[in-house]
Amino acid sequence: MASNNKNSLDNFVRCIDCKNATAYYQWQKNPIVAQCSILKERQVAETNRLCKLFSASFGESRNIQHFNSYEESDHLFDDYSTGESS
Repeated sequence: MASNNKNSLDNFVRCIDCKNATAYYQWQKNPIVAQCSILKERQVAETNRLCKLFSASFGESRNIQHFNSYEESDHLFDDYSTGESS
């Protein structure tokens, strides 16, 4: 039986499938993290979520930066909360 619930799984999207996710990161074997260019937030890229800003990427390639430790990527996020880049 089909659900009429507005939050059914049919309405969920993944950041890994979105044009607005402009950067992808992965530390060791942890899940891939996507950075949203609009919200300036990072989310687990393959987690289902509701998002009004989703725009399908239709199979565009993803450049995932891989790190062996969190220290290797510290420079990427030093000024992230202020919106400044180093």
